[in-house]
This record gives sequence, C-alpha cells and structure tokens, in this order.
Amino acid sequence: FTDGELHGKVALQKHLSQGGMLKNVTQEIVARAQENDLVFLRWHHSGTNGVTGGQYGFDGASMVRVRHGKIVEHRDFFDPTVLRREIKAAIKASSKGAKL
Repeated sequence: FTDGELHGKVALQKHLSQGGMLKNVTQEIVARAQENDLVFLRWHHSGTNGVTGGQYGFDGASMVRVRHGKIVEHRDFFDPTVLRREIKAAIKASSKGAKL
C-alpha cells in the first residue's frame, strides 16, 4: 500500500502528527549504506501507547532516493503487526473510557 504523496515540510509534519495515540516515538538508525542516489537505512522504532501506557518496538528498513539534495522517493519496509496490536489496544481501552 502507499501512504500517498507528500510535497513539502508542512505536509510531512501534518502526516507525522496524525499518529497521536503513539507517544515518545523514537527511530534509531542502526546501520546505513549508500549507492549513487540511493540511501539504505536499518532502524529500530520504539514508543509508548498514549492510551494504554504500554511500551512497544520493532525493526525496519528504509530506502531513500535523493536528487539535488531533496528526497524524491522513500519506501519503508517493516512488519506492521506491532503497530496494529497497539492501535487495537488503544481502541479497546478507549471503549472502556480511556481517552484517545
């Protein structure tokens, strides 16, 4: 699937702020490589479920294509199971009175 196209910093900031139920999000780059205009990153994503308070984390990788100093293509590769579990837990908790 695709998240759609984003154009500019404002659009990127808006997109990233939509995950309001996830707090204290960090993404640590653990390895990187570059070949011509392609940059490959391996990373660890972690955070806190803002509704349940539970900690979560998962590993992934990104491929980024850069032209003239600007990102023209970005693809992430990860198993979304952990994020799905956290979203389901937040929805379940909110149905019992917790705030999203």
